Amino acid sequence: IQGIVLFPHEKRRIPMSKQHEFLTFWKKFVHVYEVFCASACKKHQMNQSSYDLILFLSNNPTLNTAKDICEIRGVKKGIISVTIDRLVSEGYLLRENDPNDRRIQRLFLTKKCDPIVADGRLMQKQYFAAITAGLSEEELDLFETVTKKMKQNIIKLEREL
Repeated sequence: IQGIVLFPHEKRRIPMSKQHEFLTFWKKFVHVYEVFCASACKKHQMNQSSYDLILFLSNNPTLNTAKDICEIRGVKKGIISVTIDRLVSEGYLLRENDPNDRRIQRLFLTKKCDPIVADGRLMQKQYFAAITAGLSEEELDLFETVTKKMKQNIIKLEREL
């Protein structure tokens, strides 16, 4: 990547085997999450994208525009647009114009989402309990610190690319 020094200090070089472990960890992290979601998706007869969008809005009610969802979740506009349209037509979401800027449409969950959200919160609680089993509070705090710093680095890289 032109102009970006990925490993500015020789002593911080990450061995190739560790790079691979790191990348596969995140893929497995997401894969196992989707496996945890599968029974709820089947129960509520919806795909993963719809389920994720409903849970995102329930967990982040102020981040309620398509742009917010795309930026925070890193999902392409087209996928979000199709998912929103489907959820609106099926009665899971309402679209309302922002009172301060009519170009912005805000998304709101309907009561039809209540059982999905309840199941989703339980599933998320079980998932995070399972993946953090055996970790001390100090280890969880360290993980949070490291991931926050990495997120800041990723956001910086996104701006530079």
